[in-house]
Amino acid sequence: MMPSVRSAVLFGLLLAASALAAATTHAAVTATGTFTVCNAPGNPKPAGTFTYTLVAPAGAGGTIVQNVPVGGCSAKIFYPTGAQILVTEAVPSGGAVTGIKLTGGSQTTLGQVALSAGQANVTIGNGDAVLTYTTKAPGAPRRTCVVPRVIGLTLSAARALIKHAGCRVGPVTLVYSSRIPKSGVVNARPGAGAHVPRGTQVRLTVSRGSRP
Repeated sequence: MMPSVRSAVLFGLLLAASALAAATTHAAVTATGTFTVCNAPGNPKPAGTFTYTLVAPAGAGGTIVQNVPVGGCSAKIFYPTGAQILVTEAVPSGGAVTGIKLTGGSQTTLGQVALSAGQANVTIGNGDAVLTYTTKAPGAPRRTCVVPRVIGLTLSAARALIKHAGCRVGPVTLVYSSRIPKSGVVNARPGAGAHVPRGTQVRLTVSRGSRP
């Protein structure tokens, strides 16, 4: 065989081998899902940063440590689907994990949970999975008032609801309003649904009726 012909044949074989290797590599890519750890403050609300240790098989990423501020989340971590992860929160002294909840992630499942140890077992599926820890600080839960919805109610009815919720009525401001009848509540601060310490004053704005 002539040298030029031999070179051309060898070059063709190399190209074919490279294409086959690329195709094989592409076919072997493992499907992945993402995993995020979040922290929700309990009652009493803790402060600072929580440390989470995520332990997976070496081939799935091994051990990863994430530091998450109270009320925050870690960055998304990619894991192969089917990977089993043990998540452990370093529970602060005197604190406690009161809940662990998994959301999102198609076919991602939450296995055995040990609240006292701050541990949860998770099997990764497709999509974006979020594991949320609720952690409370040391001490007894603080009694709270959830501000009721009082806009449109009469002042007397609003007073009764606010007192029943555990708050108290603060300063009352009178304004003209063509929208709310006379003696009806136009606005409240803090607003409806706010969680505040018991005894907090709720400031009300009350209608004087339409402007003459």
